[in-house]
Amino acid sequence: MKRKLRTAFLNRRELHCPLRKKEKDDLILKRLSDFVEFKSAKEFFTYLSHKGEVSTDAIVAKFMDKKKIVVPRISGKLLHLHELHEKAEFTKGHFGIREPKNCVRKAKWGAVDIALIPGIAFDKTGHRIGFGGGYFDRFLKKLRCTTIGLAYEFQIIEKVPTHKYDVPVDYIVTEERIIRCKILRLKQSKKGH
Repeated sequence: MKRKLRTAFLNRRELHCPLRKKEKDDLILKRLSDFVEFKSAKEFFTYLSHKGEVSTDAIVAKFMDKKKIVVPRISGKLLHLHELHEKAEFTKGHFGIREPKNCVRKAKWGAVDIALIPGIAFDKTGHRIGFGGGYFDRFLKKLRCTTIGLAYEFQIIEKVPTHKYDVPVDYIVTEERIIRCKILRLKQSKKGH
């Protein structure tokens, strides 16, 4: 089921009009910038966008001199954190994803206040479909911070099929709204008891 959804949403994302995508990226940046949880963060993790994901380039540019920014670098099955600086150089790593070159300083897991997480599709409780490698699920288990999925509204679906190792995000920011996933999960768990 996840594989079919992944393929369908990747295809839909590829058909996204570049002009509309840029408009939506700008709206997501504005909504994220105004979000109180993000505003108060001193250090945040972000993915480096590729293949139609919500663009993080403007987010990085806007906050480079205001907050410490941490980005991923994949080695084997592990995702490592690296501080980003203005003159950082990038290379294509696993799956063609941009990542900082070796010269970038490693960051500490415990210092991250907010993590921006990509996804192919999300449901309102914060469960997500990624590329299927499990990198972000393993990463999310290690983090002890607020997590925010970035998505376009068309990527929000009724229910994402889940497995016991899946880790949901706390919030999702789209061009139209902020979904408070953690609160929805709490409400659902109270209904179930």
